[in-house]
Amino acid sequence: SLARKAIALDESNPAAHVLLGRVHTRTREYDRAVEALRRAVALNPSDPDSYAGLGDALLWRGDAAGAIKALETAIAMDPRLSGEDLFSLGAAYFIAGRPAEAARLLERVTTRNEGNPFIYALLAAIYAESAREAESRAAAAEVRRLDPFFDAEIFGSLFERPEHRQRIAAALQKAGL
Repeated sequence: SLARKAIALDESNPAAHVLLGRVHTRTREYDRAVEALRRAVALNPSDPDSYAGLGDALLWRGDAAGAIKALETAIAMDPRLSGEDLFSLGAAYFIAGRPAEAARLLERVTTRNEGNPFIYALLAAIYAESAREAESRAAAAEVRRLDPFFDAEIFGSLFERPEHRQRIAAALQKAGL
């Protein structure tokens, strides 16, 4: 409601559109999210948050290639993107069948010491699929340390496409999560 109020006050405020788009993403209203975030990009094509939000929404809607393009654009503008946005890029690489790129990116994110269990869960899944068992076990142990109540069934629930949910679930299971 606050994002809508901000847009009503100033339709040309890209940050309000980003906020609205991110809210729509988390409520699984992906088409509305993409629409709001494309509007934000159109209003300010040099805003990395607009591209990052768009990439996040496209990821969960099932467009890994579009997510990668948007998120890579955001990183080119601001290499210090949030761990959450970098997680989205790593997940997009994973879904697109680019596990080596996903692992390299997420390994760099872990050096920030943000303590994000989702980064480690995705790494555990990537390592498990890549037959890197020791690294997969270590990443899974870090997930359990950071979040003893980690629920693998919920982890990929934002993916709209069933095959993406199934792929992440199978990889997490293989990782022992």
